[in-house]
Amino acid sequence: MDNLTLENNLNESKQLENNQNSFLKTTFGMAVNEALNFGLRSILPDFIENQVIEIKDSILNNGLKAGLDTAIEKAIDLGKSAIGIFTGNFEKISQIETAVQKGGLIESATSLINTGIKAAEKNNLINSNVAKTIEKGIDIIGNSLDKNIGNSLKDQKDLLDKINTSIDNWNQYREKGDFTKMDLEYNKIKENLNKLVPLEETLQRVAEVENINNLIKNNGNNFNLTEEQLALAKKLA
Repeated sequence: MDNLTLENNLNESKQLENNQNSFLKTTFGMAVNEALNFGLRSILPDFIENQVIEIKDSILNNGLKAGLDTAIEKAIDLGKSAIGIFTGNFEKISQIETAVQKGGLIESATSLINTGIKAAEKNNLINSNVAKTIEKGIDIIGNSLDKNIGNSLKDQKDLLDKINTSIDNWNQYREKGDFTKMDLEYNKIKENLNKLVPLEETLQRVAEVENINNLIKNNGNNFNLTEEQLALAKKLA
């Protein structure tokens, strides 16, 4: 392998890592927001919706929002080390699940929420009684966050299953020479891929499907592709 190829591979790997981290920060950040919503409503049942939103925003804007991305990234890195991914990226969603547990993401996020509560109290954005009540019920928020992240990763597994099923269906319709149904499956694949954490193997499989699908489409739905065209489609993936 020459230096240029090695450099390109390293750049692609780093870009994939960045894309994975960005996706997970967004996904887990939403899980924290939803956990705060649920937890505060449960802990403060006598408060009206606007008051709950104001309290949540006070916690978010006093350290939680600013530190959350960093906390997620550190937990992911720690989790990777714990499961032996010292370089490279997640290959399976099950690895992400294990990394979340080993990296202490729930604990880190809960600690950050506590910091946000104390800062909001110190800045007189929430009173001490409310702050103490939320702190006493922090486990409700933590349990909700744990559940939300679990549900998010289950959704990811379901999406991956759907993509793999659509790829299998696409291959079957290709063998039958049915481009209309092929194209329908291809569109399902692309739609679900946009919601899935980027995984190298899946991205490569989808890229190969996309290249062949476009080749057939641009060939007037003619399935008679040359070996060179097929080889190029696989190489470009």
